[in-house]
Amino acid sequence: GWCCECHLSTLSVLCWLLSIIRLNDSGEEFFDKDHNYALDLDVFGDNSLSINGPSHNTSIFVVFLIDSNDELPSMEVLNRYNVQGVCKTDEGYDELKVWIHSGTRILEQTKMLKQLYMQTKKQAETIKRLNTKLTSSYYDTIDTLRKAVDKKDPYTRGHSDRVAYISALIAEELGFSVEEVETIKLGGQFHDIGKIGIKDSILTKPGKLTDEEYEEIKKHPVIGYDLLEKNNVFKDILPAVRHHHERYDGKGYPDGLAGNAIPLMARIVCVADSFDAMNSSRVYRPRLERSYIISQLEQGRGSQFDPKIVDLFLELLEDGSVDNAYGDEYFKNMCADILS
Repeated sequence: GWCCECHLSTLSVLCWLLSIIRLNDSGEEFFDKDHNYALDLDVFGDNSLSINGPSHNTSIFVVFLIDSNDELPSMEVLNRYNVQGVCKTDEGYDELKVWIHSGTRILEQTKMLKQLYMQTKKQAETIKRLNTKLTSSYYDTIDTLRKAVDKKDPYTRGHSDRVAYISALIAEELGFSVEEVETIKLGGQFHDIGKIGIKDSILTKPGKLTDEEYEEIKKHPVIGYDLLEKNNVFKDILPAVRHHHERYDGKGYPDGLAGNAIPLMARIVCVADSFDAMNSSRVYRPRLERSYIISQLEQGRGSQFDPKIVDLFLELLEDGSVDNAYGDEYFKNMCADILS
């Protein structure tokens, strides 16, 4: 410790002993007397105390030792200089010994808490990194399944990507945020993922489906929902996957929702999905004429489709925005997908 003598009239302190207990890397206590902390006690005009040395260091435990006749320093002084204890002298320095023991224990516990915090932080970072990697792998796996659905039928290759593109266009026109547009786009990409559980003989049948086959294919929204709900990465697009075949009049499937009870994302994907289905050649029919497609969309306003979504989509169709989904870039992507 250090013993500094000075005269502080307001405190009537004749002698202050500053004891510093520190822990080295092994946890052993020692008095670092050789280290120059430039510890000085100075008196200023406002009779305040100043210590020129390390401030508020959690590895340092500071105790003021004062004469039994001296008055205690104020709380302001103790707080200012991060003093952990004040004790009065006696022949055996028993009280000081208690402070030293307590200080040593506190420093040991602080060190242990710091080590525990660093270990916990490192483990949390590791878990976060592994979770990100696992989520990415899961997404890649599901995306592979999505592309496999498109590849089952040569006539539907690129369907999900086109639905995603058109759905994003509609969302942008509705004033959705960038993040919301991306979510709806993802919903368009994965809306038919449940068809991975439908027999190829039904998906690629060139003729009209039987009632039993139609009931089977109507299961794909629930199959897709059950597949994706197992991971939080897809939780925001589940409405599009499950409800894109609901009808505005409540006669759709799988849950028979009607009007605004159908999630907006699903109402958007429903229009995009229906347009692309009519605008693409299928195994059982050629692509439909544009005028006929428009008439079908208009007839479906308020029955199959949300009328607001249909009106907005027809505006996009008229200004040519929708046709970008069927341009050279998409054609090249589809060719690359076929060859991969």
